[in-house]
Amino acid sequence: MKKIPFLSLCMAVFLSVSVAAFGQAGAPSAKDSPPRKPGLSIMAGKVLKVLNAGGYTYAKIQNTGGDVWLAMPQVNLKVGETVTFYPGTQMTNFHSDTLNRTFKKVIFTSGPVDLPGTKAYRAKNRATQPAEKVKVGKAQGPDARTIAEIYKNRASLNGKTVSVRGKVVKVSKGIMGSNWLHIQDGTGDASKGTNSLVVTTKDDAEAGDVVTATGVIASGKDFGFGYKYDAIMEQAKITKQ
Repeated sequence: MKKIPFLSLCMAVFLSVSVAAFGQAGAPSAKDSPPRKPGLSIMAGKVLKVLNAGGYTYAKIQNTGGDVWLAMPQVNLKVGETVTFYPGTQMTNFHSDTLNRTFKKVIFTSGPVDLPGTKAYRAKNRATQPAEKVKVGKAQGPDARTIAEIYKNRASLNGKTVSVRGKVVKVSKGIMGSNWLHIQDGTGDASKGTNSLVVTTKDDAEAGDVVTATGVIASGKDFGFGYKYDAIMEQAKITKQ
């Protein structure tokens, strides 16, 4: 029986298309005719159990609304870690032929997402991303700050609009409705994580771009589940240099 890519399954759910071709891959069989639920928001939680079968990972997580099963293309998840996942589609009475198990409720997601700038993100990427020497001149104007100045004065800058000029070293697009830019200007202390600033914006930018970001500083921003930022710039407008 022909296997369909996992993301096609998610589209099939939304478009009310048969998912019969997935039965052999460990995903639910069409014969169950499960009721469809609308898509959910980004989810985060502690991983309680992991099952791998047929190229897919089923993970039970401890979510704020209670324990829930997620299904995604096979990934390396560890019991005990806290992970954030992309939004998914909830289905009920899902039967996995490979696992020979029916899930009362399972949410299909494209997988985990790392929020830039968090401790988990830095720990994951520190070994894979070589340190880059960045030197970018400070932005102009009375509200201009370097990244080091933003971290040092984050309490007094909380809620205020500032401008910062830096090089984009990492981009994560479409997270919670925004693009997340990780920028550096050569100031700050890498060992303390104060050399990079996370900027959320509706504007577009790519890694390697030198930009001026103007937005509102939030100090001690806590998204929950360990995703807390000493300083973050939100609602930014991006000007490429």
